[in-house]
This record gives sequence, structure tokens and C-alpha cells, in this order.
Amino acid sequence: MAGFGTLLLGALLGISKIKDAIDNADAMSTPINHLDDGTPVYMNNKLDTYINGEKIVTKYAYDINGDLYLQRVGEISGRVYNDPVQNQLKIEKERDRKNLEFSKKLGLLAYEKYNPKYKRQLTTEISTGKVIAVLYKLGDEYRKFYLNEKCSSYNKSAPGDFGILISKEEYNKLNIVCSHGNLPDADVREELYKQHGMFQYRNQNN
Repeated sequence: MAGFGTLLLGALLGISKIKDAIDNADAMSTPINHLDDGTPVYMNNKLDTYINGEKIVTKYAYDINGDLYLQRVGEISGRVYNDPVQNQLKIEKERDRKNLEFSKKLGLLAYEKYNPKYKRQLTTEISTGKVIAVLYKLGDEYRKFYLNEKCSSYNKSAPGDFGILISKEEYNKLNIVCSHGNLPDADVREELYKQHGMFQYRNQNN
């Protein structure tokens, strides 16, 4: 009887494997999706994804800020099939193109361009490609401050930076609301106020 039981178990296991193989072949017979280039994406009966005949697995990667995120890559080739960061950049690049086109039509000197470090759109000067951190108006004087490595944020000017004097017209054509700051560094503001004969600035407006 033991021999018969072993044979029966072996037969059942064999049938199970055959059924699994059939189910898997059926699952892999029709693509569940396609990549942008038309490459078909398949999924087996265990919900594993396959592209170009290889299993797709998860891999850790880092973005420009050192933040961890997940890619989907080929288990053998290592080819990256899905990268959410690059996907987002692709979307933002198209948005940048439209923003630039729109600003040029309006005769503006800046447009909103996506910045991967700050993960948002920032005021970007069309002629130089530089990001403007702050636009500042004091009386009839106008200044622009570029973003650099000494700035604490995208909308803060660097300490000691007095910016560049510009005309009112340039100020207006660079001034995109909400994508830059409007006050330079506190020490710079205080010095500019002193130059304009304004006092007790730090206590009133810091």
C-alpha cells in the first residue's frame, strides 16, 4: 500500500505541475500592457512581470538629492524598464517646453521651469537659463538675485549678495508670481534700507 500511495502522490504532483505549466502558458500568452516603444509586457500565473523574456525585479536607486526610490529592472540584463523619477522628468520637460513657448508669446523674459533639486517649477531667465531666487523692488530701484549654492532655499538670496540692478520693465517681465521670493537676505535688506535713508528696518520687517 505504501508503494501505491507514493505512486499516487507522485501522479498528483505531476498533474499539478502540468496544470501549473498550462496555466502559466495561458497567462503568458497575452500581453497585459506595452512599453512606450510597443514592447509587450507579460505576467505569469504567479503575478511576476516579464519583458523580453526576462523577469522584472525591483531595484533601489537614488535621485539627485540622494533620496531613495524604486526602479523596475530586468533580473538578468539589469536594463531599467521603469524609473518613476525619469518618468516625472519626461512629463516636466514637456511642461517646460509649453511654459517657455507661452512666455515667449507674451514677450516675457522668464518662464517656469522644473528644478529636480527642489522638485518644483522655478522662475528661470530665458536668456541665461539661470534660476532667479528673488526679485526685489525698493522705491524706484529694482534688483534680481540668482539662485546659487549659498542660497538656503529656492526663494532666498545668498548672504552678502546685493543682486543686479535692473529696469522696471525687466523686473515686470521677469516677475512670475509664486515661483521665486520677493525679499533678499535680511542683512542685505537692512543695508539697502540704510542706503535709502530708511531705519529700524530689522525690527519692523525681519
